[in-house]
Amino acid sequence: MIERQSDRRYLGVQVMWSILPFMQKNAPNRSHGRVRKWMQEFRSVEGANLKIGAIGFCWGGYHVTKLARGDPTSNGRPVVDVAYTAHPSELKLPEDIEQIAIPYSVVIGDVDFAMPLKQVEEMRQILSKAGKPESEVVVISNAKHGFAVRADPEDEQAMVMAHQAFHQAINWFKEHLDSN
Repeated sequence: MIERQSDRRYLGVQVMWSILPFMQKNAPNRSHGRVRKWMQEFRSVEGANLKIGAIGFCWGGYHVTKLARGDPTSNGRPVVDVAYTAHPSELKLPEDIEQIAIPYSVVIGDVDFAMPLKQVEEMRQILSKAGKPESEVVVISNAKHGFAVRADPEDEQAMVMAHQAFHQAINWFKEHLDSN
């Protein structure tokens, strides 16, 4: 038993040794500059004449929401044309949502620790104001943080929630990126 406790502590130290530097370097507020720079370069070179959609989950939702401000790139087009996020985290309300200037879709669970329902309702109210681009906020009952990407394939209800998020994204991008 003593050997197992020792092994667990050692494993814990190894995990912390690896994860803390990763988290420090890649915290959303620190990594967004790199994400934005890459997306700006993509828009300016490869995507100059394309419609570009961005999708983000959890920390990626932070980046997608920031990209949804519609800031112009060197060719005058916004970094992305349409955005979708599932269970975003690290957002500051109201400022991050007030700045959204392109079509924006979000799906979130009603038991998400990263964004309580009170904040979800605040997001919905901000996005529904006159002059805002088309948006949608979908709340899935009993869905927890991560439901869209970490569903247990053995849990039928979890898979239903994940598929709902998936189809929401597909329909959003079809509507806003379809060339026809």
